[in-house]
Amino acid sequence: MKRMMVVNGLLALDALAVLVFGFGFLVTFRPNQLRGLLARLAGKGGGQEETVGEDVASALRIGGVMAMAFSLTICVFANLIAAGAPAAGG
Repeated sequence: MKRMMVVNGLLALDALAVLVFGFGFLVTFRPNQLRGLLARLAGKGGGQEETVGEDVASALRIGGVMAMAFSLTICVFANLIAAGAPAAGG
């Protein structure tokens, strides 16, 4: 039973890591699509393109890459820890 809880927690953590990776990818490589998606979710229609300065674009790229690296790190370390966890003895 304990091993099943570890597997469920690992799957939830991996799903979270995939979501963070996807968000980081959008922020880094597809910022216009992300802004359009957020505008649609906010109900603003997303008709007019807003440009951001180069400083802001660079900060978003750096933040997106950091989010992708963080999600990969979470995924790898969580799987390594779960693989080394002792199985529940019965």
